[in-house]
Amino acid sequence: MTKSVSNRLKELRRQAGLTQEELSQKVGVIRKTVSNWERGFSRINPEYAEQLAKYFHVSIGYLLGVSNDKQDASSDLSYWIAYKQKR
Repeated sequence: MTKSVSNRLKELRRQAGLTQEELSQKVGVIRKTVSNWERGFSRINPEYAEQLAKYFHVSIGYLLGVSNDKQDASSDLSYWIAYKQKR
């Protein structure tokens, strides 16, 4: 079973030892945006998902909670389609 994007992002951020503020600075958004992503109040757009996946060294599918494979980047488009359909 895969995790939600909000749980996955929070888990990755905590494993990296970052606060929401620190992650927001690395990605170029305000802290409230990271908070909203983690609480599921807003979706991560493709640009930021790509940045986050690269920063955490995981696939976009893993970050978005549609794959349990951290490194599989074989079809990022299919991950976006699955992510859009989750809501």
